Amino acid sequence: MFKEILERICRKYTFYPRKYQLHFAEVLDEFIVNEVNKPIFVRLPCGYGKTLIGLLPFTGQNLAGEYPLSSRLIYVLPTRALINFFAKTAKQLMERIGLQGVDIAIEHGETHTSPHYFKDVIITTLDTFFYVYTKKAVIDNHLEFPAGCIATSTVVFDEAHMYQGGEGLTFIALKKLIQHLTEARIPVIIMTATMPEKLEKYLLEGTGKMSVEYGLSGLDEKYESNEGKKEYDVRLGDELGITDDVDIANIVKNYKRALMVFNTVSKAQKTYRELKDKFDNVILLHSRLCRVVREKYESRIHDLISRGEHVIIVSTQVCESGLDFNAEILITEAAPSDALTQRVGRCARRGGYGEVIIVKPKSSHPYEEQYVSIAMQYLKNLSGKTRGIVFSSFIENMKFINLMDYTPREENRMARELRTFMDGWLKVAEAPPENLDLRIRETNFISILHLVDNKLYNEIVDALKYRGKISLAKLNTSIEDFRTILKEHTFTLDMNILFEHKDGERTVKSFLLHEINGGKFVIRISNEMDENGRNNYFLTKINPDQKIIPYNMYLINNRYCNDEVGLHDLQ
Repeated sequence: MFKEILERICRKYTFYPRKYQLHFAEVLDEFIVNEVNKPIFVRLPCGYGKTLIGLLPFTGQNLAGEYPLSSRLIYVLPTRALINFFAKTAKQLMERIGLQGVDIAIEHGETHTSPHYFKDVIITTLDTFFYVYTKKAVIDNHLEFPAGCIATSTVVFDEAHMYQGGEGLTFIALKKLIQHLTEARIPVIIMTATMPEKLEKYLLEGTGKMSVEYGLSGLDEKYESNEGKKEYDVRLGDELGITDDVDIANIVKNYKRALMVFNTVSKAQKTYRELKDKFDNVILLHSRLCRVVREKYESRIHDLISRGEHVIIVSTQVCESGLDFNAEILITEAAPSDALTQRVGRCARRGGYGEVIIVKPKSSHPYEEQYVSIAMQYLKNLSGKTRGIVFSSFIENMKFINLMDYTPREENRMARELRTFMDGWLKVAEAPPENLDLRIRETNFISILHLVDNKLYNEIVDALKYRGKISLAKLNTSIEDFRTILKEHTFTLDMNILFEHKDGERTVKSFLLHEINGGKFVIRISNEMDENGRNNYFLTKINPDQKIIPYNMYLINNRYCNDEVGLHDLQ
C-alpha cells in the first residue's frame, strides 16, 4: 500500500522516490501485514527526504482511504524553529498531493492550538509531548482525553539526535516514552541523520527495532552522484594562526554569503556588534530573541537571498536546525562532531564548493570538554582534503559522529532524578499556568516577557508603585491584545543564568529587576481567576530575595533587551 502511495506522491513532484524512501514504505507495509509491535528506526543523510517519509504514515493512509496504522499523526521535533518550518512544509505537501482540509496544529510553549492533541496532525516539541503524555485532563468528564488521542496516533520522533541535554535526563525520558508507546502498540518512528550508534542502541535497547539505515542495503547511487558534487575545504583555526579573538571582518569580506556560529549568545552578540558597522545585511540569530523578532530576521534572510544580495549571519546553535541557508564560508567555534556536522550542512547546502574554518574557543561551554576535544583531535589527524570528505560523505561522517557517547551516565541515579522531577512536573501539569513551557532538562526554566511597548511597561511599573498585585483589567490593554503580546514577545531562560554570586550571596541579576518606589523588584505574570470568577492576567511585585518559581513567567527590564540583539549584558 505505502510503496504505491509514495510513488504516486512523488509523481506529483515529478521525481522518482529514492532507494531508502522506498525501503521505508516497504517496512511500513511489513509492519501492517505482520502486525509488528516494534519501533521503526530511520537513519538517513541530511537532505535525503526524511520529511516526505515522516509524513507518509498519515498521507499514505488518507490517500488510500484505509487506516490500519492510526487515524492521526503526532510529529515531535526538538526546537520551535524546526516546528514552524516543518508546519509550513507539511501544509504545502498536503495541498500539493490533494489532501484538502487536513487539520494541522502546532503545540509548544509559545503556541497552543490543540493542547489536548485532538487534531489530524500535531507538530510539537518533545517537552510538550512528554507533558501531554503524563498529564491528566478532564474534558466533558473524560479523564484520559489526551491519552486517548495519543493512542490513536502514529508518533514520529524526528531529528532525535538533537534532544540531548546535560547528563542525559532527556534521553532517559525519551527511552521510557519509546518503551511505553511500543508496549501500548502505538506505532513509533525515530528519525535521525546524526545520532551516534551508542545512543541509538541505548534508546532502542530490547525493542527489536525495524531499521531503515542508509548504507545497510548498499549505497543509493543516484543520491551519491548528486552529493558527490559537494566539496568542502575544512581548515582548523590554530593551523591558520587564527585565534578566538580573530578579526572576522578580514575573512568574510570577500564572500557574498557568510555564516558564523558561536557556542554562546554573548560571543555571538559581541561579534555582531563588531560587524554591523562594517557591513550591510548582518543578521543576528540566537535563543534570546522573541518569536516575532526571530521570524522577522528569518524572513529578511530569505528576502536578501532571493535578491542575490550580500548577507552575513551571526548565530548560535539555533542555526543547526530549521535555517535554510547556503553559505559560501562557515566560521564556527569547535563543538561535538554531531553539532559540527549540522553547522557544516549550512555551507554549500545546494552543492558545489564550501569553505569551513573551525576555531577553538577559550571555553568549551556549553559542551563538555571531552566531546569537543575528541572531535577536534579526529579532524586534526586528517589532511585538509580528507577532512572535507568527513562532511560530504554520509558513511565517513557517521564514523566521525560515532566518536560521541551520549548515553546517560549513572543511569540509575538519573532515573531516580527523573522520578523526582516527574513528581514536581505532575503537580504543575494538574493546574498549568497559561503559556506553560515545561522542559525535560536537568535545569529549570522560566519564561521571559519583553514588552516592546514602553508605554505599557511604564504603565505596569507605575501601577505597582501603589499595589503589590494588579490585574490586567486595571491597565489600558485588553486580554486578547495581551495574549497576542505573550505569544509573540516571550522566550525561555535557563534559571542558572538568572543569578550572580557576590561575597557568598546569591542575588538576582539586574535584567530581571525593576525600579519601583526607590527599590528593586521582580515582576511575575500569572493567569488566575479574578473576583468575578473570570480568567485574567495578574502582575505581582516580588521582593528579589523571594524564590523565582520554575516554569512561571516574569517581566524583563526593557533596558536589557531590544529587538536588535535580544537580551544582553547579563554579567
